[in-house]
Amino acid sequence: MSIKAVMPLMEVAKDMLSFDQSTGEFTWRKAHKSSQHLIGRRAGSLNRGYTMIRLNKTPIYAHRLAWAWVHNEEPPAEIDHIDRNRLNNRPDNLRRGDNGGNRMNVPPRSATGITGVFWNESRGRFLASMGRNENLQRLYWGKDFFEACCARKSAEASFWRAAA
Repeated sequence: MSIKAVMPLMEVAKDMLSFDQSTGEFTWRKAHKSSQHLIGRRAGSLNRGYTMIRLNKTPIYAHRLAWAWVHNEEPPAEIDHIDRNRLNNRPDNLRRGDNGGNRMNVPPRSATGITGVFWNESRGRFLASMGRNENLQRLYWGKDFFEACCARKSAEASFWRAAA
């Protein structure tokens, strides 16, 4: 699905929906003629793990609608759920993202349990890195697991400060 512009639908959204910023949930305030039973119920349904709401027959992801609701601006192309929970649309859980940043905020695939920190069995060392392919940056190469984790977390913090 392509990204739809949200701001043209905000007047309809604010007329039809309520948004609870403490929970990140939208509920129906008003309904179309045939769906009066929806008033007061949670709006939307699941689509690829995200909540999707239809307004005027246009599907909109709830996290994009939440961004526009709070910031009163068109959402960025990428929005990152900080806690990785695609259903948690609280404004404090959403941040401007980019494809590289969103990929950084994925569950660890490393046996160490820390994203970007790997154990090299043959060399007996930990590698802390960040980036992909030709942009891969080696942050730490040594025997201390704690130092490897600190190097990675420090680089992540610098990345998010720079992105803000």
